[in-house]
Amino acid sequence: MAATIRPYEPGDLGRLATLNVVYYSTKWDFPGAFFEAKITAGMAALLETLEGPGNGWWSAELDGDYIGGIVIDGNNPAAAQLRWFILSEKARGQGVGQALLDAAMQHCRAQGFPLVFLSTFRGLDTARRLYERAGFRLVNEKENTTWGTPQSEQRFDWTPEDSAT
Repeated sequence: MAATIRPYEPGDLGRLATLNVVYYSTKWDFPGAFFEAKITAGMAALLETLEGPGNGWWSAELDGDYIGGIVIDGNNPAAAQLRWFILSEKARGQGVGQALLDAAMQHCRAQGFPLVFLSTFRGLDTARRLYERAGFRLVNEKENTTWGTPQSEQRFDWTPEDSAT
């Protein structure tokens, strides 16, 4: 059965936060409580403005299970931010990530954003390949402790001119 990509539904904040917190605290040693507080606060703040035309939240389900999500923070018409993109282990390698990213970028193009950016860190190579295929390019890399542990933080930008899709 193929995954279903759908817009936000009540409860998705908790499901998306759980995927992020469990993955990054176990695989990358992000400090659990600090990281969870930081991302859920950001998600909650965005959720309060989700009805804004630039914002979007897409979730993926497979056989009734929540398997991933992606969010566009489009509160600034000059630049949207792609945030909290993640898939569960069982969903990886099946094209679900590409489908989520496609939905988010179709939204960004329809809204006419001149810039879409994301922050990530070195080592997430599969995600980086998805971003680069969508037309994102690495514009900055620096050491940082944004998520509570030292990482080589990266910023990727997308503009309509750079887009391969």
